[in-house]
Amino acid sequence: MEGDVREYCQLKGWVTLYESRRELWLKVCPLCGAESRDTNDKGCSFNLDTGAFRCFRPGCDGDKDKGQGLNLWTIKQRMGDISESVYRSSTRERDDASEYAKKLAAARGKLSDGRVAAMHQKMVETPNALARLHELRGINEETAKRFRLGLASIGGKPWLAIPYFVDGSPVLIKYRSLTGEKAFQRYPDGGASPLFHLDSLRASKSSWVSLAEAELDAVSVEQVGFGPAVAVSAGAGSFQSVWRADLERFDRVMLVYDNDAQGDDGARKVADELGPYRCYRVRMPDPYKDVNEVLQKLPPDEARAVIAEAYKAARPMGSSGMVHIGEAADELLLNPESASPGISTGWENLNQSIGGLRKELIALSGDTKTGKTTLTNALVSSLAQREVNCLVISPEMSRGQIARKQISMVGGKSFFLMDDDERRAAKERLDDLPLWIGDKKGSLKLAWVQTTIEAFVRRHGGGVVLLDHLDFVLDDDARDERREINKVMKVMALWPEHYGIALVLVAHPTKLRSDSMSGKTRRLAMNDIQGSSKIKQLAALILMIHRGPGNTVEIEDAGVRWDGVRVPGSVWLEYDPQTMLYHEIEKPNARKKKEKKEPSADEVFDAKAAACGPDDNGFGEAEDLTEDLFDHE
Repeated sequence: MEGDVREYCQLKGWVTLYESRRELWLKVCPLCGAESRDTNDKGCSFNLDTGAFRCFRPGCDGDKDKGQGLNLWTIKQRMGDISESVYRSSTRERDDASEYAKKLAAARGKLSDGRVAAMHQKMVETPNALARLHELRGINEETAKRFRLGLASIGGKPWLAIPYFVDGSPVLIKYRSLTGEKAFQRYPDGGASPLFHLDSLRASKSSWVSLAEAELDAVSVEQVGFGPAVAVSAGAGSFQSVWRADLERFDRVMLVYDNDAQGDDGARKVADELGPYRCYRVRMPDPYKDVNEVLQKLPPDEARAVIAEAYKAARPMGSSGMVHIGEAADELLLNPESASPGISTGWENLNQSIGGLRKELIALSGDTKTGKTTLTNALVSSLAQREVNCLVISPEMSRGQIARKQISMVGGKSFFLMDDDERRAAKERLDDLPLWIGDKKGSLKLAWVQTTIEAFVRRHGGGVVLLDHLDFVLDDDARDERREINKVMKVMALWPEHYGIALVLVAHPTKLRSDSMSGKTRRLAMNDIQGSSKIKQLAALILMIHRGPGNTVEIEDAGVRWDGVRVPGSVWLEYDPQTMLYHEIEKPNARKKKEKKEPSADEVFDAKAAACGPDDNGFGEAEDLTEDLFDHE
């Protein structure tokens, strides 16, 4: 992380004021622009170990929530060096973006600044219209001018004109009746549908944004001071892929949707697209249906207080998809029986091996169990104990099972052989580890996996992500497994560079084939991996695990993307079932040959000669000895 921080600061030309206790202090804050005079003037800093960013200037986004959620990755987003999410790059969405650009260009040809300016001037110069707007919607004159709201006459009746701008040019006008009836129109019909108030959003340096389901709700939010605020332009139930890029950089998206079923559905759709962990549902209290109604029915100060309370009460629409390893261990220690051995099979050795038959699905298969999951959990434990942030997504294991493995690993003793004090001591060590686990079991949607990784990067700065295993993110209903694997791999291959993480993916082999001549099962090769063609193409490093004698495993570098440093080969580890840890050892076959070295022919000859003893002439019985040697060979 240190190298990444220094490299990025150098790239951006940010001047370092000084370093202290692994904090890199900058002379000028990239968010608020405040400058520090000297080392006593505390401004902003990056943590060189975690990448966390903080600014101590009041009012700076880096100071909100003590900088929680701000780190190298999110700063890169704020600076525009990380834009849209890599998952949403399908052919259809690229086509949508292309069509959107065409519609924007066409709209600019149909609308002019003069048309918008004329309607706005008419609104400003018509006191009755401004009064009617305030009466019906609670919108004051200052806000009407800020949003360039206009007055139009359609069918001899007054209408409110709400202009949309993109890069300073009008591209859409929405019309709402000023007679009190619910009537809507738009121009041009069938044109582009950008976010309302988009230019203000792009200019903002805020860490959060309000997203409303209607234009006047966004206008109301801005009027009471909770901007930046934008609105969807195609109704509460819509979310267009082209909007995502402009919303990607925000740590919090405050969803100001109506208090009804349609509003709930719309907010949920947005949360699914942007990540529920950063989408906060803002609900107006009864009897108000939406934020604009609060503005209509209450005096300005009271309206602001009510809306402020609604924002304060807003909660995320879902979790980050992670729980800390300490929380999982807490649950386990409160109910240790959940990890205790189950019903005896009647064979003591088997009971010691599998812990009895528990209340779970137990499948029996052959030849593929080499300890991949345990080995990768041991790797994660080692990394976390060296202060490397880790996220484990292993949907076939419960959080309690992962916690049990980790308690054994940090405690140096099997969980089942520990007493309560030993378990508690090990659990306290887990509390301090930067280790999180994906909080979901069973099949996973690829979008959920990415959202969880995004949360890991946004909240904790990223690090190493273990996904065990590939099968869980494949669509069970896919007709062609090979194509499904190719699709998933092409998406996941982009994540390491985009998020700055090391992604360790566990992939199972296909069904093994026996050698046609010997009938023996052949050694696994890279081509035996499920979806091997795409994995070989996209993976920078491919490791194969082979079971050795006893509790040993061989880790083979089956595929290496040459970089002048990595050298392919194999390493051997020995597994300790008590601690669930692995230790480096020599190759077992090499040790065996060294211990049981066969004597050479010369060594046998010399040994026999020494055993015969000298004759009267001082020589051994060579003829007998030679015959004996030939018999030996």
